[in-house]
Amino acid sequence: MPFLKLRLHATLTLCAVFLTSTACGSKDGGNSVTAEEVCGGLSPTAAESMEKVTAARRFDRSSVMDDTDKFVNSLLPLLESNRKEIVEFCRITPRESGKPPVPRVSFQPTDHKSIPPDPEDEIIGEEKFPIALQAISTYTGADIYFECRTSDLTIEEGKEPVVRANFSYGHRALRGEGGLDAPWMNMDILQHVARNVAGHLGCENHGDIPKRDKPW
Repeated sequence: MPFLKLRLHATLTLCAVFLTSTACGSKDGGNSVTAEEVCGGLSPTAAESMEKVTAARRFDRSSVMDDTDKFVNSLLPLLESNRKEIVEFCRITPRESGKPPVPRVSFQPTDHKSIPPDPEDEIIGEEKFPIALQAISTYTGADIYFECRTSDLTIEEGKEPVVRANFSYGHRALRGEGGLDAPWMNMDILQHVARNVAGHLGCENHGDIPKRDKPW
């Protein structure tokens, strides 16, 4: 009997620990996700940057883009007709209290003529990156312009569409919580997401956006 009581006590204790940990792990009812789950899924490097620029570790479930193919199917007709509409891919909403920044990533069909010319003088707070057609990041956001050569589009040779991928904190030019490293963190995030979308679009060589597993 003492042995049975001991086993019963141990079983009840383990159950109590399991239930407590489960409850703690899902205290928001499963409505939050990690940084690696937002925006179609981020690499560890991009996820770490997302946590830093938002000062958050949990995000609203609406931050997950779980149907990239559907998004791509809505973007392809715009590319084919060269309609320069901005289409939001994802919006990342931190679960932390207060008023944390709410980053978003969008894509816009454009052309080579619309790529901003390189400034003659260096701009403080602006960083250039050697990827795609042009990649520039600041404290308030980042842009990547990449060419999309794909058999999924009926485009005249030599007039391949250009896509602008944009990472921002909203329409008021807000900045995140990344401090002096924000331009590099913003690019960590956008490079991963833009490469993912370029791949789903079928862009040759992912629009010349390389995979990167370490921070800039």
